[in-house]
Formats: sequence, C-alpha cells, structure tokens
Amino acid sequence: MKKLLILTTLISLAGCATIVDGGEQTINFVPSNSKDKVHATIMTKEGAQTVKLPAVVHTKRSGADIIVAIDEEENKCYETTTQTVSSSINPLILGNVITGGFFGSTTDAASGAAWEYADTVIVYPSKKDSCK
Repeated sequence: MKKLLILTTLISLAGCATIVDGGEQTINFVPSNSKDKVHATIMTKEGAQTVKLPAVVHTKRSGADIIVAIDEEENKCYETTTQTVSSSINPLILGNVITGGFFGSTTDAASGAAWEYADTVIVYPSKKDSCK
C-alpha cells in the first residue's frame, strides 16, 4: 500500500505531456508549391531566424503564435506576406486529469509541453504577376 501511495504521488507530481513530448518541437515549414524556393523569417518566442523553404525549425513549445514572414526585399518575385501559426493544447495534458495531477499540469504549463504546433506548416508565398 505504501509503494502504491509513493507511486501515485510521483505520477501526480510529473507532467504527462512533459514526460512524453518534452518542452520542444521540430516543425517542418514547406511552401504550398514545391517549386517555390523562398526565404522566410520564422519568428518564435525565442527570436527570429531566416530560412530557405522548405526548412525544419526546432523551437520551444509555447502558447505564443509563430509568425512566418516572406519579405519582398529578400524574394524579388514574391509579395511581402505574413502567416500566423497558432499552437493548440497538447492532448497529453489530459493525462494529468486522469492521475489527478495538479502539479503535473503546472509542470506541463511551465515547460511549454501543454502546447503543441502542427508538425508541418504549409506556407503560402504570393508570387508577383510580373514573375509568373
């Protein structure tokens, strides 16, 4: 009985989403047309990085949106556009409800594991008529 109590306590103290998914995520950013080779600035909570699409970006999970910006100055044949990538609640946080883990929920929230982004984000660059 004592072992069961200790095990239950340990489970309730740990965040299910943190244990299974961790606080970081890898996201694939791909252009809607595979022929489009554009530079994009990916702005996350940690900062901005410029990549050439398609690209893989490693970021911390967060409730904050990710902004994908395509700048006309870096991509002469494309319009300046932005796209927002929103996070959603990670379904694994529900494991805390099952175990009654208030502390697990706070662990998941603090680590960012309570949130998740889509694994693949399709970016829609807008090509200028003069370049078509």
